[in-house]
Amino acid sequence: MKKEILLILLLLSGCGNIVSTQSKNSSHSLSTNNNISSTSIESTSSNIGNSSFDSSEETFNFENDFNELKKGIKVKVVVEEKTTSGNTNYYYLENSSKNNEFSSIMYKSQEFNSEKSNIYYTKLANDDNVYCIRLGIDNEYVYYPLYNGYIGELFSWNNDGFRNVFDFISSSMFIKNDNKFTLKSNALSNKNIQASLSTLLYGNVGLEIDNFEIYYENNNLKIASSGFYSSYYTYTFSATVEELGNNFEIKKNIYPYEEKSDENFTKMIDELKENNYTATIKEYEGNTLVKTSLYQCTKEGIYVEVDEYKYGFYSVDENHIQEIVKKGDIFKKEGLPEEEKLEIFQPKFNMSFSCFEKKEDKYHLLNNVDADIYTYTIVGIYATTLDDFTIETIENRYLFTNIGEDEKIEVEFKNIGNTSLPYEIN
Repeated sequence: MKKEILLILLLLSGCGNIVSTQSKNSSHSLSTNNNISSTSIESTSSNIGNSSFDSSEETFNFENDFNELKKGIKVKVVVEEKTTSGNTNYYYLENSSKNNEFSSIMYKSQEFNSEKSNIYYTKLANDDNVYCIRLGIDNEYVYYPLYNGYIGELFSWNNDGFRNVFDFISSSMFIKNDNKFTLKSNALSNKNIQASLSTLLYGNVGLEIDNFEIYYENNNLKIASSGFYSSYYTYTFSATVEELGNNFEIKKNIYPYEEKSDENFTKMIDELKENNYTATIKEYEGNTLVKTSLYQCTKEGIYVEVDEYKYGFYSVDENHIQEIVKKGDIFKKEGLPEEEKLEIFQPKFNMSFSCFEKKEDKYHLLNNVDADIYTYTIVGIYATTLDDFTIETIENRYLFTNIGEDEKIEVEFKNIGNTSLPYEIN
């Protein structure tokens, strides 16, 4: 219990470039239901425009192009969605698949020049999970596993539609008719092919694809396909292959900010990383102060006062810590030393000035910056984002403030370099 309370006291402890090992309750989730929203329009053209795929009818070679498709593909897709109630919607997608990356960009119109949304997923080398990326407060990517809430498991890159569909298809699975190549029905019954076709054409898993054709037209490689979701939605896909092979970049949904530096910011981080300070944490609901807590940190140990709990941990040796509790005015050891490093209870302060904008004497966190749970966990409140987060230098103190929708947290760091623990280490 006490360790849990202590862990949620750690402000901005930033674990660096690690993969989050979040539970299924905290992973980012992707719905397998039909959840794309769009404004219904009365009519539109399925003409996508000029493709960057450059070839001529005399040099078309399906086998060569098919081998390139296995390396990677980018398509611009016009999706026509019809419902049994008579509604028709159109979506304009640019979907890309290459190596261990996949992205789906939705555009506002068939001109494909104004983005509406952008999702990006990737696979890491050490497992088969699907990861989305966020930008940590250290200006580095943080990877989060994608969770499938419908079946209660993490998505699989190879089995749930994120792998390039042409990895599962051979050229012999097509029926040739002049310049048109139709995927055979027995291939469409393959689970992996179905899932990856849905993702390639729709940017999402869950559709049932009932027809898939590749053909050449006007110096372009094109795709015609159709599918459905339940008995309510039917889909028609008209796509142009913009890129094939692996000589193109897949656009991410976020990129690190340009590196920059600030002397005072660097000084603050260097001082806090020395692990010698006293932090006072104040929690507000609206304008009302509801809780005040204390956290003292030295290189040898830490001490915490939160609610009725008063306790600490100190290093016995490099790999063991001893818990100590305050009962009345007396500190006593609690149990035997545990195999643990003290550093797990000490904030890392892995922050980059590149993620901040300096306005007068305050540092304001920029948009789109997130982080792992140890970075934005603040005194018992698990915020999913750092909201209006600022850092202010006041004489020899630093004030960290995070203002959310209904609460505010202030953490003041003082006695920097001059903090001692209230108990003796022996």
